[in-house]
Amino acid sequence: MNDAVHPMDTLDGLKDRLNSGRLCYALFHSSLPYVPLVILHTALLQIIPRTLKDLDNRLPQSNITPRVAAFYSITNACPGLSGLELGKYLIKGVMDILTNDYKNSLSEFVTLSPIPGFRSWLLENKSTVLKGNLFQPMNDNEKEALMTLLDWSQNGINDTTNEQIRYIKQARTILMRLAANYLCSHNSSGYPLDRVTRFHMRNGASMLSLNFLADLSPMGIANR
Repeated sequence: MNDAVHPMDTLDGLKDRLNSGRLCYALFHSSLPYVPLVILHTALLQIIPRTLKDLDNRLPQSNITPRVAAFYSITNACPGLSGLELGKYLIKGVMDILTNDYKNSLSEFVTLSPIPGFRSWLLENKSTVLKGNLFQPMNDNEKEALMTLLDWSQNGINDTTNEQIRYIKQARTILMRLAANYLCSHNSSGYPLDRVTRFHMRNGASMLSLNFLADLSPMGIANR
């Protein structure tokens, strides 16, 4: 089974998710007692993480008094049940468990979530975006960087090269505005366009911040 949000490349990556300050929960059903339906990875921290790298600021095993529980990866292990959104039951159950286990310290529950539909939305609205119709006009450097990134995305180029990261940083202001525009956009039914946003909003979450270059993995860059 592959992690749908933050794939693991090595056995060490798996061990790291079960190390100090890390918890892994799963939802089971009596009809499939040995098969997890949904898996949730959680990090116990002192401050709200802004990037995946922040998850490394783990608490020592001898003194775990977390202020923040960060749900950083949730995976539906049975694709045939994906329409049931079983993840919400697991998240709510885990919140109850952690609230009871760390009632004297835990005060924040957050997610560190990707924006998987952002790139497709950018490409679908490429001409409108480049004309600057969604916000104030871009300067020449910003427009050049954005055009280059869109062309690379259209051609399936998503390597985390220094050149690509440079263009992403050059277009930071524009990309952040576009991401905010996308996350606040709704479909004809009145729901957020982004499926991850829909999932969290239906669970009662609110949007705290947009974090620039929070995930520099190939999948993270592909989602930019």
